Amino acid sequence: IFKMAVVAVCFALAVLHPVLAFNTIQVPAVRGALNELFNNRCPTKGTVLQLLPGQHELTDTLIIQNCEDITFQMSTASGTATISGAHTINASSWQRSQSTPGLWEANIPPYAKMAKSLFVNGKRMPRARHPNLFENDASTVKQFPYMYWASTAVPTPPAVEHCNRMACNRDPPSSCNVSLCNKVRDTNRRGFRWDPVDDSTFSAVSGSIEELQEMQAVVYHGWTASRHIVDRVNMTTRQIMMKNPSMWYIGFWSGRSSEGGQRYYLENHASFLDSPGEWYLNTSSMKLKLLAPTSVDMTSVVARLAYVPELMLIMNSTNIQFENGEISHSDWSCGGPNQTEQCDYQSTAFQTQAGIHTLGSSGLVFTNVSIQHHGHYAIWMDSYTTDSVITNCIVRDLGTGGIRVGEARPVPLPDDMVAEKFGRESAITKPVGTTTTTTTTTTTT
Repeated sequence: IFKMAVVAVCFALAVLHPVLAFNTIQVPAVRGALNELFNNRCPTKGTVLQLLPGQHELTDTLIIQNCEDITFQMSTASGTATISGAHTINASSWQRSQSTPGLWEANIPPYAKMAKSLFVNGKRMPRARHPNLFENDASTVKQFPYMYWASTAVPTPPAVEHCNRMACNRDPPSSCNVSLCNKVRDTNRRGFRWDPVDDSTFSAVSGSIEELQEMQAVVYHGWTASRHIVDRVNMTTRQIMMKNPSMWYIGFWSGRSSEGGQRYYLENHASFLDSPGEWYLNTSSMKLKLLAPTSVDMTSVVARLAYVPELMLIMNSTNIQFENGEISHSDWSCGGPNQTEQCDYQSTAFQTQAGIHTLGSSGLVFTNVSIQHHGHYAIWMDSYTTDSVITNCIVRDLGTGGIRVGEARPVPLPDDMVAEKFGRESAITKPVGTTTTTTTTTTTT
């Protein structure tokens, strides 16, 4: 009788869920559902996660740690699932400007306030900048899309100039006036004086301190470029000061013929909205403005704002598979969580994150997955990632590069540090000093 009852119950379950095995979990396309599922735990070994069609928006990085034999099944008969780090702007949120043709405005939730990447119908939109990208004016010296600073924020006194220039920038010797050297260096790492030809540009941005402090400046040096959050401007002295510093003081390489060429440009201010496709986000009012072509109705397009800087972190896990879906929309990051730290590097390869970042894991498989719209590398198979395969995937629209394999550090971590970092020593089987090997077969467009 007992056996018959068990058979009857199993038959009833099979009728209710004819496609699902007992170790299958259906995951609805609800914001944060995946984060909750992996919140300091793992599904049972051998679980199949059947992601229902739609956008599976993450609230933060999806951390898959100490997990085994998990399959993400991302396609069903009714459609495909997307794991996304973007907020989808509701069509009803858009309001058309009555005074400026093509200008639209939408409210953005607070959790997306640090977003720096906007996509409309799958196309990345440029943030409002000055000068506009690819804007050339042969009648002036500005034949490229840059402005040119005139001088350092504060003059360099003779006591500093007589010091070794390199030493003063890094760690001035006692033979220098150390306190003066440090003061000049630290001020000039955070500002410069603009050329009088750009007075009208700075006059336009100086009106609202709230909007001014949303603006960013990108400054070119020798070998590097630094990104800054603007703090204030002084129209009398033509001085612009920023909240975060550059690595080298601005002016260490000076002159139009230098590597940096005294070039810079400005970004993310409402007054720069002068080219179709440009957008601007005010994090105080949480309003996004977009200048669209006059023929475009924003209530009929799909607009997504990426705000998660690293979409997925897989650590100390084995046999994790992703099949037949899309993993998209992560933002780029630089300068710390609030962009107040130094953001000055030689290339985007100096970034420490990726759309999908793996550490200390093996048997990772990505099959028939579209991996796109990421601010970093699409996938970074970092330290101690082995025996993993990427096959028949589309990788595109990336801020850095496609697939990165190996460590960012010049030497491997010692075993004790690896065990401490990854949290489970039993997973560390690769001897120190050997190379991470990964087989990748990918279609890149």
